[in-house]
Order: sequence, then C-alpha cells, then structure tokens
Amino acid sequence: MSDNRPVGFFDSGIGGTCILKAFQALCPNERTIYLADTEHCPYGNRPADEIVRLSEANVTRRRPRQSTICARATLGSRSSDSNPP
Repeated sequence: MSDNRPVGFFDSGIGGTCILKAFQALCPNERTIYLADTEHCPYGNRPADEIVRLSEANVTRRRPRQSTICARATLGSRSSDSNPP
C-alpha cells in the first residue's frame, strides 16, 4: 500500500519556501504542504528546545509522511511515523 500523505515543510515564516521550491523541482509528482508558524515568528532568538517543541506541535497536527523543519539553525528532518504524537 502506498502512502499518499504529502511531504511537509515547516518554517516559522516564509523563508523555507526556497527549500520547498527546490524539492518540488526535483520531485514534481510529490504532494507537498508548507506550514508557517507566523504566530511565533521569528524563531531565531529562541532556544533549540523551544524551536523543537513549537515545530513538533505544528507538524504533528498535519501528520505529513515526512517533515522537514526549515529553521535558521537546521534541527533536522524526521519521519512522522518514527515519533507519533
């Protein structure tokens, strides 16, 4: 059975759209979703643990197949299935 959930991209604002566009150019047939947390923007001055908490809270609501967090100091990428809420 194939997984038809979109690949998710998350950022505190719109800066990660360049990452999304590059992915879409490489994988044009993949469904994508872009999540921007403008309520808590900017993330740049926040401690890493707070960035992780805010990012995971936003990403887990949508349950994408794979999520990529586009933060000023990239914290990484994780599969939604590896750490369910």
